[in-house]
Amino acid sequence: MGMNAYIRLRTLQLNEGISNSLMIRLGGAYVCLVLLISCLAVLSLRQLTDAADHRVQYAVLRKIGVDSRQIDKYVLQQMLVWFGVPILMAFLASASILIYLAVNEYSYYAPYLATHQVAGIYAMVLGIALVVLLCYFTATWFLSKRERTW
Repeated sequence: MGMNAYIRLRTLQLNEGISNSLMIRLGGAYVCLVLLISCLAVLSLRQLTDAADHRVQYAVLRKIGVDSRQIDKYVLQQMLVWFGVPILMAFLASASILIYLAVNEYSYYAPYLATHQVAGIYAMVLGIALVVLLCYFTATWFLSKRERTW
């Protein structure tokens, strides 16, 4: 009888430790999403202030014969670098962490989360991050384009 009580308490302790660890990691994922949104807002504001500050330079480029579509192309390339590099680095870091967890610590979570559930959660978080990125990127593009055409 005493052995069964010990096993139940040990199992309960293990389950609580694993669930607490998972909750901390999910909380960290939420903090990362908030940080992502903050960083995208800063990047967006930076691009918009640059567009406003360089309004005279865009006018000079038009006067010397550079087509507006060519200017838009260069600004789009600049924005892709400004938005793309941080997101690419974050994606590579999260993918490497996910691979590390899958290789080294998945056995702790296997009774609670199947592989397809983890992949679904990862895909959902990645999808949300991409939607947020695309919203910020398109809003910044259209607002900076409006700023360049004035």
